[in-house]
Amino acid sequence: MSAKLLVAFLASAALNLQDFPPTPAPVGPEHVDSGTVVNYEEGRNVVIRRPDGSQAIYPVASNLNWPPDLRMYGWVNVYWEDLADGSFRVTRLTTEPPTPTPVPATPTEPPPPTLPPPPPATPTPTPGPARPVKKGPPVRLSIENAVTLVAINPGHSITVQDKGGARHTYRLDASSQLPAKLAAKQKVIVETKTVQGTTVVTRVVYPEIVITNVPKSP
Repeated sequence: MSAKLLVAFLASAALNLQDFPPTPAPVGPEHVDSGTVVNYEEGRNVVIRRPDGSQAIYPVASNLNWPPDLRMYGWVNVYWEDLADGSFRVTRLTTEPPTPTPVPATPTEPPPPTLPPPPPATPTPTPGPARPVKKGPPVRLSIENAVTLVAINPGHSITVQDKGGARHTYRLDASSQLPAKLAAKQKVIVETKTVQGTTVVTRVVYPEIVITNVPKSP
């Protein structure tokens, strides 16, 4: 090639470089956006759906290495960086699924403390043989201060016979109290009072049975 042709070629190359301005320099760190592929055109763009349901479209340069396993509805990670002119550029694509965030183990409650066994039951004492009761003299029923009713004249007088066989007649007045079914031959106790030198019946009651000489345990 002659010198004239070489100069003309270099001048033409310089003009062509002026038609394509240099790419702006990257600003800041590399970012990543991940999601499911919902559409793509190899060498031009890829559309992803993020886990929150939103979608994003990223332009991809034709000279960018395209993952051979990228497919529809597969997972893709889009790495990009900001440029000095305010735009951005996709730097690489990967298809590794996201690493799940480890979930901390749920703390388990400690088992309840083991309780000591209950104390042995206290044995119930066996009662011994019953102690014999000493027999005393025979039981005697007695009616103290009782007399036998011989006759009654309602509203006027009553006649009784004491234990010795003697008979006594007592006057009745309006204050005298007598049992409703008082009759001859009944054992009674007569309570009296003296009014102007005369013995007057205050009330007549049936005697109580008194038990004497009850045998006692030793």
